[in-house]
Amino acid sequence: MKRLFFGVATVVAALVSLCSCERGGETVKESGIILYNSEIEVGVDAATLRFNYDIKNRIEGVNLEVSCAEEWITIDKIGETVVQYLVDENSGAERVATLNLTYGSEKNSLKIRQQGYVAPLALTVETADATSVTFSVAAHDEETTWIGQIVGKEWFEGFTTEELLYEDMRYYNGVANEMGITLEEYLSSVLSRGSHSGIRMSGLDPETDYVVYIYGLTAKGEVTSRLFHAEFSTEAPYEGNDVTYDINVEVNRAIAKISIQPSHEGVAYFNNLITREDFEAYGGDINKAADGVIQKIIEDYAAWDYTLAETFEYNTDYLATEYEFEAMANTEYVAFAFKWNEKCERLSEVSYKWFEVGEIAPSENVITMEISNVTQSTFDIVTTTTNLDPYVIFPIPAMDIAKMRTDDAIFEYILNTYGTSSLVYYQCEGDVEGTFSGLEAGTEYAVLAFGYEAGTLTTAIVRENITTAEAGDVDACVYTIEVSDIGDREAQVSIRPSDFSIYYYWNVFEASMTEEEIKNYILSTYNSAYYGDYWEFSYYELAQGNVESSISQLKPSTDYKIVVIPMNPNTFEYVGTMREGGYFTTEEAIIADITITAGFDAYYDGDEVYELEPQYCSSWKGWVVVPMSVNIEGEFAGYLYTMFSYVEGLENPEIYSDNLLIDNLYNVGAYWSPAYFRGEWDKTVMIAAVAFDYDGNPSPVYRSVHTFTRDGASDAQEFVDYYMGTITTSSAVVKHNLDAAVLSTPESSYPRREMTKQQRSIIFVR
Repeated sequence: MKRLFFGVATVVAALVSLCSCERGGETVKESGIILYNSEIEVGVDAATLRFNYDIKNRIEGVNLEVSCAEEWITIDKIGETVVQYLVDENSGAERVATLNLTYGSEKNSLKIRQQGYVAPLALTVETADATSVTFSVAAHDEETTWIGQIVGKEWFEGFTTEELLYEDMRYYNGVANEMGITLEEYLSSVLSRGSHSGIRMSGLDPETDYVVYIYGLTAKGEVTSRLFHAEFSTEAPYEGNDVTYDINVEVNRAIAKISIQPSHEGVAYFNNLITREDFEAYGGDINKAADGVIQKIIEDYAAWDYTLAETFEYNTDYLATEYEFEAMANTEYVAFAFKWNEKCERLSEVSYKWFEVGEIAPSENVITMEISNVTQSTFDIVTTTTNLDPYVIFPIPAMDIAKMRTDDAIFEYILNTYGTSSLVYYQCEGDVEGTFSGLEAGTEYAVLAFGYEAGTLTTAIVRENITTAEAGDVDACVYTIEVSDIGDREAQVSIRPSDFSIYYYWNVFEASMTEEEIKNYILSTYNSAYYGDYWEFSYYELAQGNVESSISQLKPSTDYKIVVIPMNPNTFEYVGTMREGGYFTTEEAIIADITITAGFDAYYDGDEVYELEPQYCSSWKGWVVVPMSVNIEGEFAGYLYTMFSYVEGLENPEIYSDNLLIDNLYNVGAYWSPAYFRGEWDKTVMIAAVAFDYDGNPSPVYRSVHTFTRDGASDAQEFVDYYMGTITTSSAVVKHNLDAAVLSTPESSYPRREMTKQQRSIIFVR
């Protein structure tokens, strides 16, 4: 589901909450019933109001009677001189009602005029095509700030307004945290202010129902208006083959900025570029060249076992696109685009644009290097430059270029052996400082630095030879382990080996675990998480050199240790003695001042639901269907909940601790509400739920035990009508994985460490 975010917000105008008329001033109407106004104006809000009256000649036993034909006014109390009445909120235009007063034979009347609602924001969808929508926002106050999004209609209808606003705020907080800024700083950068017209949002799916919604929001995250929304549907893609593509190319030295604008967005198209040399090899005809490129791509993808459908998917654009291409000097290119189909067949004529990259002038950049701290697999480097022209730092085994006497020969060798992609990967600008890793122990390297652009050597090569340290005995390696910033559930770990040639596995374990238990865990991780693929296991699980990492999901008040085991990087084999260190104890738990409950109002027979909605609900056949939701008191940043298969004592925190349940909820808990759970009939389950504050501290875990029997199931039609809506939100449930199964009884879990990739090549850390 596409969820398109854009700036939006609103400020509600001040509303009148009380209106009264008191004695004094000129009497405007007089009969037996004396009124002091002929008309009273009230605000748009619901309110309790009153007006004064008097009786000229009172009669014993006779009381004033007041009536009104309009439903939005209710007569509440009639006193000796005051009438109290209630008005409903007005969400529409100005309206007028007449109060009819009777005292015996005397009559009088009073008009109540209620102000019309003036929306702080007005949202109007202007046009929608296959992939975009254009709309306008009119603000009553041009200082109003607002925010909003575009979402699928089905998804939108699956939430209440409160749930939608909660999900939005969760998203905004998440983005702010990821960017390392406060929520106020983030919202200040994305909020819109005042009226805007011609707002165009693209990237939508054709033939899809959407909702655009907006609401008032301040930079502090305060919602200042109700939510306004408008529905629209995108059109079907254009079916003709007379599609054209406007291709524009801007060349700046070696960089070509290419933009492609289709005449009809939403239509599948392919785009690429080739050199003049390749163009001539295809016969010098653009259509033949395009067809030839398609055929080569199909063959290349098939060699990697990609299907034709996957080849189409990975090489198709639907919207306007823009990208940068680093070209080769003194080379002419043609960029082209055309409509194609799922069979990778060209359907339209080819639109194309020729461009050329000329000669790259030599650079005046002067590059100097300082190399230090050479280990078995790494070295530190500092480079300084005299300008910002691009250059490359490239270590290469010295023996590979030992007989080469000129810079051109060395450059030609690197270009032919490693390719332009490797040179681009190591390209830098300006002064840099970092570490190269992944070198072989006991090897002499030539560390080269040279200007490079567009396949051209632009400066003389600066060279310094180094020799990496010899690899020592594996068991002679000393690992310095430090643990810092220890909290109740997290900590920071630093590991510094004395021999950087060694690959090793590391992790955090409870201090009581034995070597056999730890190695069984490692083997289980290899077999279950990586399915026996050792290359992938090694890539993600093994380290070489220094490690700086975070660990989370620890248990409070628990003793831990850091374990290091040297391993073969190419096959599952322990090659050294297991080491322990970094012993630490987590702090006592910090419990958030939040109360969470999770539950359901009713549950349903999945067989009956399936009979009513076989198109959407086949996965619920044979199951009990339980729509679950949460209720939370207190400020919270998120929550998790699920159903566990029940065993005796599961509801008792002394037997199954909150920490154990939280550990399991981290991995399996639903973080959305409502969620539709599937369970077995006549099996007892326990609902578990936890909420977290903005510091990540958990609330006490909520627990409740239930058994689902067919006799207790509610009418399936109720589920279809209420939970699935007009089309069925269950289709949204399936699409967005908002369903969940009852889980097995919670078991002890392990902490989570920050994942790192162990590259098998030289990596420059800037």
